[in-house]
Amino acid sequence: MGYEYSLYAGIIIFGLIAIYTDIKHNVIKNTHLIFGLAYALLIHLSYAALISMHISWKLLIIDFILAFMISFLLFVKHFWSAGDAKFFIVLCMLMPHESRVPLFLSYTLYLFINISLISFIAMLPWGINKSFKFAKLITLIHIK
Repeated sequence: MGYEYSLYAGIIIFGLIAIYTDIKHNVIKNTHLIFGLAYALLIHLSYAALISMHISWKLLIIDFILAFMISFLLFVKHFWSAGDAKFFIVLCMLMPHESRVPLFLSYTLYLFINISLISFIAMLPWGINKSFKFAKLITLIHIK
């Protein structure tokens, strides 16, 4: 129980730090990201060693590689910046790896799909507003 809560606390703390620095300075600092990754590894290692809890290291490594590939691809395609890509990797490493996410092969895919859906839902009003303005423009052009 403490394993998940310590990782969730890390997600909240490093998420708030990343949000603050991103809004205030338009950058997510690498020192915060390295500290977040070190915190995740420390929690995984300490709970595996001290409490003898079974953590799937293969799943953790696969999630890291998958998170790296997804974030690198989205960075190269200019969907998000380098800081956001690195923060996605840190978020994936802060996910607990002792139990499985239903219907998904890894936490990285689960997190990526949730982020994609939330982004799509958040952008819907903007897209609808843009399409109405475009429709009004087309109508005005045809009326003249």
